[in-house]
Amino acid sequence: MEILLDGQPYPGLWPAPGPTVGEALIEIDQHLQAKGRAMQTVELDGENIAADELTMAVAGTPGAQVGRLWVTSARVGDLVLEAIGEVEAVLPELPVACQALATVFAGDDPGEGLEPLGDLLEIWEGLRESRERVAGALNLALAAIPFEGGTAESYEAALEAMIGRVHDAVEKQDFKAAADLIAYDLNEFAEREPDLFKQLRAQCEGGATA
Repeated sequence: MEILLDGQPYPGLWPAPGPTVGEALIEIDQHLQAKGRAMQTVELDGENIAADELTMAVAGTPGAQVGRLWVTSARVGDLVLEAIGEVEAVLPELPVACQALATVFAGDDPGEGLEPLGDLLEIWEGLRESRERVAGALNLALAAIPFEGGTAESYEAALEAMIGRVHDAVEKQDFKAAADLIAYDLNEFAEREPDLFKQLRAQCEGGATA
């Protein structure tokens, strides 16, 4: 198996008959981590392999059965900034979604808001996971990231509590209360999300804003 890292041969230090694909990728990943870099793309015999497609079957493939493993890398900070940028592009839609959902719950058929509520909360769960990935890549705990006089962790706790209140109102079929919570309280969190990701960006770029 020919192994290329950023276009250059990467022989590694494996005994014959050579590593499996998974072993090679682990070795390369460790090598990159020591340099503050991370794998960006992986190609196996010219076929791009997404991270979620690196199954046991692929990882266990013997190197002798592979012609070329091509890996490109990027600075961890650059990858994090790219991920933050993708999230920031959709954040302006969050307050709009809150107001639209509040209108449904306040209307004549509030039951129609149950599915959109699930969709909205899935978006927020995705944002939470994105923050955790960013913090992990920067080797930071959310409790160590300052935000609005508190921390990113305290923001997450307050958001979780607010989502819990919305859930309670919906379970009690108090849709008027749910509408108010979403239109005002939850919407406030939606409007704060861009500032939180701005703070994460500052941490990645080496600065910080309160």
